[in-house]
Amino acid sequence: MGFSLLLISVIISFIIIIAILVSVQKLNDDPYEDLQMDEWTCPECEFLVQAGNECIYCGYKKKLND
Repeated sequence: MGFSLLLISVIISFIIIIAILVSVQKLNDDPYEDLQMDEWTCPECEFLVQAGNECIYCGYKKKLND
């Protein structure tokens, strides 16, 4: 009985440690680092684009110097 309890405790501890390591790694990854977050109005259809360089309605691509 004592050995099985110890084994279960080790397995649960191992799972918790792996979950903590995975969550810390995910905190370091920024999925939005390459996405431009400035709002801009599309000059062709007047849609307010909230993120990115391309209008989702007409396909207009914003120039880098705009």
